[in-house]
Amino acid sequence: MTAQMISLISSLGLTISNPYVFISTVLAMDGLKSLDLTPYGMDAATLQGLPKRFYPYFDLVHIVLCVLSVRKEAGRAHGQKHPFATWAACMLACFAGSILANPLLGKPILDAFKDEYLLACASGAYALMFFCPGDFFYRLVTAQPVYIVLCAVKEVYRAKKVYAGMLEGSKYYPDSKVFIPFLIGVLKGNGSAFMAPLYRKLLSTAKSGLMSELFKPSITTKECMLGAGLMIFFGPSNDIMYAAMVGLYLSVKLSGILGHPVDPFSLFDGIWDAVIGDGGTDGNDKKTN
Repeated sequence: MTAQMISLISSLGLTISNPYVFISTVLAMDGLKSLDLTPYGMDAATLQGLPKRFYPYFDLVHIVLCVLSVRKEAGRAHGQKHPFATWAACMLACFAGSILANPLLGKPILDAFKDEYLLACASGAYALMFFCPGDFFYRLVTAQPVYIVLCAVKEVYRAKKVYAGMLEGSKYYPDSKVFIPFLIGVLKGNGSAFMAPLYRKLLSTAKSGLMSELFKPSITTKECMLGAGLMIFFGPSNDIMYAAMVGLYLSVKLSGILGHPVDPFSLFDGIWDAVIGDGGTDGNDKKTN
């Protein structure tokens, strides 16, 4: 993907990151179907085909960022002291989407690890992240210019994962038009967040209950839910919808990295809390007299 292409998509996403503007864009989406984005390389088919076209680079970026999240959670010293548990946590984070979705689709959980090339890459990333001399690899991937590029690639891949998950859900359950495609798309798009409580248990760094992502979903999970909903409503081949979705993912992620976080879902937080409750706090957690 060229820098110009990322810039165009990010601009579109930044424009709709305001919730009121986003609602207006969605309402106008049907009238924009005729707009041809193919000359700009931003049509749905081109964006969805990037991970396959540039295999395995998108997968490697995903792996590095998942291992980085474990490193930030555990710390280098903890990872070196407990190497096997840390390696297992990294594998759970890297392949979380498939680990969670496979049993729901009637597939073996171990199918998530059938690509031994990617498994070896994930193991190599773990070794570099925790044992590289001088901590050079960690310093490299956390340097802001490098980290921005990695996150931009990851967000483009995230949209593809949501799309692919929905197709897989529809394939295994063709009678389900909404719920199962939606569920598998969200799990594939941000599986590592749903898996986080489990790998935190492995690392002995658990910070919250097992259902934390369901009670208090992250912005990324909300983005995946929105993306899955839009693809169900408009269809995954709607170029404007898909480019806007990728742009939203990019702008929200990059705005946080650059110190100006954008939350396009703040308008709806009250509705979510009313449906789910108080953000996952249990009455048993409160002090009793």
